[in-house]
Amino acid sequence: AKALQTRLNVLRTADGANVLTNLSIAYAESGDLKAALGASEEAWRVRDLTSTMNSSEGAALLLNVGGLRLALEDLGGASAALAGAKDIRERCGSLETVAGAELLRSIGLVCFAQGASEDALQRFGEARALLLRLGALETPGGVELLRSIGLVRFRQGLLDAAIASYTEALEMCKGSESSALLLTNLGVASREMKDDAGAVKALNEAAEVYVRLGLAKSPEAKALDRIRSQVRPRVSDPRVEQTSIMSDKAIAKWAAELTKLAVERGQGVQLRRSLGSEQGGLENLEGARLLASLGAARGSAGDVDGAIEALDSAAKIFAALGGDVARGLEAAELLRNLGFARGLRGDAAGELGDYEQ
Repeated sequence: AKALQTRLNVLRTADGANVLTNLSIAYAESGDLKAALGASEEAWRVRDLTSTMNSSEGAALLLNVGGLRLALEDLGGASAALAGAKDIRERCGSLETVAGAELLRSIGLVCFAQGASEDALQRFGEARALLLRLGALETPGGVELLRSIGLVRFRQGLLDAAIASYTEALEMCKGSESSALLLTNLGVASREMKDDAGAVKALNEAAEVYVRLGLAKSPEAKALDRIRSQVRPRVSDPRVEQTSIMSDKAIAKWAAELTKLAVERGQGVQLRRSLGSEQGGLENLEGARLLASLGAARGSAGDVDGAIEALDSAAKIFAALGGDVARGLEAAELLRNLGFARGLRGDAAGELGDYEQ
């Protein structure tokens, strides 16, 4: 699409910026963060040239730039981009949105990476309060936010608070990839609390989730394997000195690795979400079909939460279009798939509602 727009001399337009942003998302999904950042920064230049930065789309673009710079450990650049995004949203009146909460969480992640834990918690708290006002805390974004809060509390040594955040998030995403990450964090925190049995239980459950989802070779699963390899059974003879479930050196190393993975994964989730209404163009039948296909692909990859997010968005577009479109076989198939995905997540009421509809 970029090559075609270049040949037609229409890349330097708002539509061209959208193509470049989507290209950035694709690069990020494939793991090429430098190429993703290059595409996003090119989109930024195009929006500057076309005077389209002062919009929700421009703010979403800067959020992507900030997230990618953070993942590439350019903390100063990340902070500047995210501050620009916040300024745009405040001027456009779009900070009080789910996208605004995502932005606040990203600013908090930069603070966390800079070692400013209290500043991070302040931003996370603002994001949480905003999601609660919007009734959107129990979403994939809310889960990531709660895990971020847990990570900060863990760093501060407030283990009870960290475990409480992880547990609250787990209730929202049982059986998903996010639950495996949370169980890993919970296992690490439980070990620090000297709850060895709880640590082993959580880590084993995390491994089971990865296997069930076909993600046993993912970076997060490999990090979990390294943590579990440090687990040693305690001996029952009281005359033998009890060894720690994991050495302090090992736990510090893997906790740091999990934190880095959490930041990178959080940005990946954020980048995928920017494909939605921030860029426009999806509130039509073709957009609904695109989201339905995206949901099916995420479901096949084991990303149940991502599948529900995309399929639910598609269903809302079908409903808004009304008429034969909303009552046709295509809409029925979409609702059936959405119900199935909700069932995998354990939402029986939602599953039944989709099937009945």
